[in-house]
Amino acid sequence: MQTPKSDFSFVETMLMQGVGFSAIMDSARMGLFDSLEQGPLTAAAVAGKLGLEEEPTEALLELLAGMQLVVSGPTGYANSLVAGEHLVSTSPFYQGKALELQSRFNDFVTLNLGRLLRGESDMREEVDDGWGSEDSMTGTLQHARLGGLQDTLALVRTLPDLNESGMLCDIGGNHGELSMSLLENYPGMTGELLDLPHVAEAVGGRIEKRELGGRLKPVGMDLRLERLGADRYDLALASHVLYGFVDDLEGVARMLYESLKPGGWFVSHHLNVAGDLDPNYTAVVQFITRVSGYKSHFIGKDHLEGALLKAGFTDILSCPAGKRRKGLLMAGRKA
Repeated sequence: MQTPKSDFSFVETMLMQGVGFSAIMDSARMGLFDSLEQGPLTAAAVAGKLGLEEEPTEALLELLAGMQLVVSGPTGYANSLVAGEHLVSTSPFYQGKALELQSRFNDFVTLNLGRLLRGESDMREEVDDGWGSEDSMTGTLQHARLGGLQDTLALVRTLPDLNESGMLCDIGGNHGELSMSLLENYPGMTGELLDLPHVAEAVGGRIEKRELGGRLKPVGMDLRLERLGADRYDLALASHVLYGFVDDLEGVARMLYESLKPGGWFVSHHLNVAGDLDPNYTAVVQFITRVSGYKSHFIGKDHLEGALLKAGFTDILSCPAGKRRKGLLMAGRKA
């Protein structure tokens, strides 16, 4: 009997990891991690709190312990640091809605893969339609709080000679947290949040809730079809936007340059080609991005810096953002 020469176990591992992720999601949805914040708790206590059977609950807790999301001890089970920060609904870094959002993207690809490969389905249109929903905005914001948002705000605070009483432009601002946080930090600043019309309409309530309605105006705009005005802004921001224009990065950089007043700054945040990411994660992100109709979700430092320099930007700054250098921040000033 012949035996195989190669090891197929990594594919089997991927298959089993699907069950593991489903277990994480259902545990978060049913409040298991919230319950374990009061731990350590026995499997029987967890089952009692959630209305479950003890034996399968113990099996679930052991699975989560194997994935290092739960810690098992002599008196029961408790959350690991990762679970306590990211899977407990009261944590400022809770990722429940972010995981649900990405799961919806992944499910769409899985269910429509053949149609996508044959060009019979438009995932970009499907995704664009959903950006204005409350769940999508909340999920996008939760993901930003993994570090990219905080690092972007920190970079802006270091920009030399930033006009703190000027006008900002948050391109593709979605949930608006970046621009709202900046306006709260700079009381003399005003701004515009530019996004697809249905997204701009939806974010208005968030802006009013923060009592910034008089300073931050949501504007419906599709940058694929419209252009920014000239000499209008002192600070322009684009987070996870420029990858959609990678075929004409120089042209977009020139438009951004023209939109700024002299001395104004542009700040970009996007996925980092050189980040310390799992190769499997990167490969799947790139696949989803490409079947969605985009070239890449990553932009290399040299590629973007070259486009900014050709557009006329000076004083280029760059630094990684988020855990594992997942993001890349780059800033440039109009002469």
